[in-house]
Amino acid sequence: MPLLQVRECPDELYAALNRTAQEQNRSIAQQTVVQLRKSFEIDANGYKTKRARVLYATETLNATLPEEVCSPAQLLREDRDMTPSYLMQSLKKEEQ
Repeated sequence: MPLLQVRECPDELYAALNRTAQEQNRSIAQQTVVQLRKSFEIDANGYKTKRARVLYATETLNATLPEEVCSPAQLLREDRDMTPSYLMQSLKKEEQ
């Protein structure tokens, strides 16, 4: 397992990490791993839990788009068909 060393950790961050580790009966190293997993939303098996929750939510939604909404493929096609001159004009306007 790789080693992680943190230098110049702010005192308030270290204190919070230490306090939480003591409350959870963990070492600071264990608590750091737990906090990192939470921040990246990765469970103990390495799976991204946020992705799984979002996929589950979209599958159970059974949502349909109204007919007047363009399909994603149509929107992408429109983006690809934009001429470079149009893009250059919009960039010039942003610079001004």
